[in-house]
Amino acid sequence: MEPNTFDPYLNLAADLKVFDPASLRETEALAACMSIDETLDYFGLSKEQLAQSKPDEEIFTSAWKRGRAKAKYEAATHLFAHMKGRGGAQVALAYLRQVAAEWPTAAIEAGGGKNFSFKVIMDDE
Repeated sequence: MEPNTFDPYLNLAADLKVFDPASLRETEALAACMSIDETLDYFGLSKEQLAQSKPDEEIFTSAWKRGRAKAKYEAATHLFAHMKGRGGAQVALAYLRQVAAEWPTAAIEAGGGKNFSFKVIMDDE
């Protein structure tokens, strides 16, 4: 871990029975490309097993959501940085289409090729 990096999981270890801080950090990384069920499969756990420890279930879900949000941020950052580059926009949009129903996308014909548009929906939370 990088120096001065905030680790939200270090102080939670005493409350957890299934996960430790390292596996929660790994959960964040896995969330970029796996569903919650797939991530549990990776760790060899079922939802029923996870539900037996409420603190683990809540922290695991939070870690997974945090990881997914980070991955969306990285994809959006890549999209904006490489919109004019070759293939960068298509790759980033393909990722966003796969993992984010709240990022509706549509291909529209304009000029000589396809242009993509997407709408960002921000909750008031």
